[in-house]
Amino acid sequence: CDLSARKLDYQQNLEQSRRSRPLSLRSLPPSKKKIKMRKSKDPSMASVGKYGTLQEFSFFSKVRRVLKSQEVYENFLRCIALFNQELVSGSELLQLVAPFLGKFPELFARFKSFLGVKELSFASPVTNDRSNEGIGKEIDYASCRRIGSSYRASGRTALCKEVLNDTWVSFPSWSEDSTFVSSKKTPYEEQLHRCEDERFELDVVLETNLATIRVLESVQKKLSRMSPEDQEKFRLDDRLGGTSEVIQRRAIYRIYGEEASDIVESLKDPVTAVPVV
Repeated sequence: CDLSARKLDYQQNLEQSRRSRPLSLRSLPPSKKKIKMRKSKDPSMASVGKYGTLQEFSFFSKVRRVLKSQEVYENFLRCIALFNQELVSGSELLQLVAPFLGKFPELFARFKSFLGVKELSFASPVTNDRSNEGIGKEIDYASCRRIGSSYRASGRTALCKEVLNDTWVSFPSWSEDSTFVSSKKTPYEEQLHRCEDERFELDVVLETNLATIRVLESVQKKLSRMSPEDQEKFRLDDRLGGTSEVIQRRAIYRIYGEEASDIVESLKDPVTAVPVV
């Protein structure tokens, strides 16, 4: 009897404790979420966390170490600043940092992973308007409309067909023509293109000087066939005996510099000036 009384008292106490428990706690199912660690209350860690994660700090520390030069590292940071200011897109940022991280594939891959969705957030779709214009299609020149005289070569010999080029066109492009790093020329290409440009300028100078010499020689021959009285009356206009007002002046200004204006005026009285010039 004593055991039965104790058992009854235990059941009554258990039922009373269940009734006194708040309903919200009794109705909650067991939680399946994992317990999260509490954030550190260390003020130094909190201040560091405002500027980035430990992975990011580790990444930039490795970049500074491999780039070695502080100036190069600052240029790398400037590229990132342009992206943060939304001045360049994610794809353009990758092209800007390629010279810095291209030699370090692991760091470059981590940098791409840091960009993530931001890599395409400011990127504008680049469309090639010429993609459907049929650039690679062959043109039937016989069916094209002709305007003016034709510049196509005619009357070529077998040797001309072997040595002359009808396929490739050389067009030098300077590094400042584009802002993308991928279009930068190597030092060899820079010197090659500069040499081609300087040789072209030299050809123009030589042809201009030769044309001026031929004009002045023709004026001198004309004077040699005149009498002394006619020579005194003979004068030249602004073309100086030629057909252009520019070619002769360019040659004279290039040779005589500041005194070129006086030389041009003296050539208008060609009896004494032409033989000297």
